[in-house]
Amino acid sequence: MKHSRLTIFAMIAAVAIGTSSSAQRIGTTYVIDGDTLSIAGQRARIWGIDAPDRPAGMKQAARAYLARLIRDEGGVSCAFDPRANQAMRRQRAPACPSQLRSYDRIVTSCTLRRSGADLAQRITRAGYAVDWRGYSAGYYLSQQQAAQRQRAGLWASQPRQMAALAADRGRQRQGCR
Repeated sequence: MKHSRLTIFAMIAAVAIGTSSSAQRIGTTYVIDGDTLSIAGQRARIWGIDAPDRPAGMKQAARAYLARLIRDEGGVSCAFDPRANQAMRRQRAPACPSQLRSYDRIVTSCTLRRSGADLAQRITRAGYAVDWRGYSAGYYLSQQQAAQRQRAGLWASQPRQMAALAADRGRQRQGCR
């Protein structure tokens, strides 16, 4: 099934919270962690951001927030077509080329079904992810800074860990401006 955009209608079917390796299922979308989805068997890494992988409590909080957001918004639409994906990157971070794949995942942008909002922007603004400037060239930095100022999400409970993640991901790669 080839589509340039894959739309997922989401209703909560099951929520599996427990070990850090569990995923949360919403319709045919599985939330693997705070920045990775599995949609119809295709793994998608959300472009331009990074959610905490450890400690386990932070990872679970980011995953739970993402699952709630997708459920409440009625699903997500992600760009799986390479041409659309490259066009998005050139528009958002023209001086910062990035890969189309990361490990076994397609690196892509997603929008929320009901509002049409950028999924990465919402996760970052809510305080469950940080801008990854090495790829985004600061595209989500203002959302990260607002979340930090307002102590949103994990910035309220884990400010030092979020600041460390933001500092690590705040370094731009060579070739990015």
